Amino acid sequence: MKITAKRFSQVVTADLQYTNGNPSERRYDSCYYEIGPDAKSLKDLKSYGITDDKIMLHLEIKKATEMNIYVYGGSDRFNAINSIVIGNAALKTD
Repeated sequence: MKITAKRFSQVVTADLQYTNGNPSERRYDSCYYEIGPDAKSLKDLKSYGITDDKIMLHLEIKKATEMNIYVYGGSDRFNAINSIVIGNAALKTD
């Protein structure tokens, strides 16, 4: 699932449970969500002279039930291998 980040603050409220597949067939113990700008927003930022190393995302987790949350950076899910949190620690709410 991809969550599109906006240029200004936004609140995303969602039930982010992994729901694909029949419950009796589900064997997943993890899932992923991509968070980033859409192509037009990214192009707009770059047109203002903002380089990739200056583009930032502020993420705050307000509520998480029975899960561990880790954040990795990369251009897509397949190369998101750079731990964003020191020591690759799980995120905590607030």
